Amino acid sequence: MRGYTPFVTNAPDLPGAPFDIIGDVHGCFTELSNLLTQAGYQIEEFDPASAAPIHLHHPKGRRMVLVGDLTDRGPQSNLVLRLALGLQEQGLLLATIGNHDWKLARCLRGNKVNISGGLDGTLTQIAPLGQDFADAVRDMIFALPYQIRLPMPEGHPRAGDGVMTVVHGAAPAHHLDGGRENSFERSIYGYACGTSDDGTILRSDWADGYDGLRWVIHGHEPHAEPRVHNRVIAVDTGCVFGGSMTLYRTDEMTFLREPARCDHSGKNRKLM
Repeated sequence: MRGYTPFVTNAPDLPGAPFDIIGDVHGCFTELSNLLTQAGYQIEEFDPASAAPIHLHHPKGRRMVLVGDLTDRGPQSNLVLRLALGLQEQGLLLATIGNHDWKLARCLRGNKVNISGGLDGTLTQIAPLGQDFADAVRDMIFALPYQIRLPMPEGHPRAGDGVMTVVHGAAPAHHLDGGRENSFERSIYGYACGTSDDGTILRSDWADGYDGLRWVIHGHEPHAEPRVHNRVIAVDTGCVFGGSMTLYRTDEMTFLREPARCDHSGKNRKLM
């Protein structure tokens, strides 16, 4: 992990916990911007061909949180990364590292990685934006935590032990807050248990055995619908596979959905 020290961070303690947690984006900027507009966010005008950061704000001070996998497979990873850089510039970026983000950052650092899973498309999309942009993306990803602790108000039905953890892959109770040596790997990769006939990685459902008091919200494994199971909330609803993009409001305990414009992946994956 040369160049990156894994860490867990705390989000600001906002009255009422008005956090909007968004599932895997995978370069689907149009769906993301529509979902944010639906949630009341205002995105500033921008030049689609520029490398400049894209800024946004919410008039009521709500804060968006991204569960990771910003890029790959979708058509506009460049714009998603510009939005993340804009949030970072504004001091508003709350996001965990996903496995696709981790691979992209290592690639941009010069590590030898397997150019698969849509990474080739991301590299093509950001190439016209120049080396300074690529360096900024690499540094932004290496500045992200692998878990975020969201302070929850006392008495909230999902307050748990006082915080809610956001993670990309998996955070069973013994990996919360970086409890073990391999907590970083489990947080971004989850638990692989084989592959399907078409090469899709199969993952065990760690939520089945989750027994922690704290609520955990994650992405990584796409489902047809958002799922709440054993104090674990799954918000990757497979937008890049033709499903939808999901936003979970922690204060209201509600979901907002934005349907995918199409299946960008070329995998014809069936969501369960």
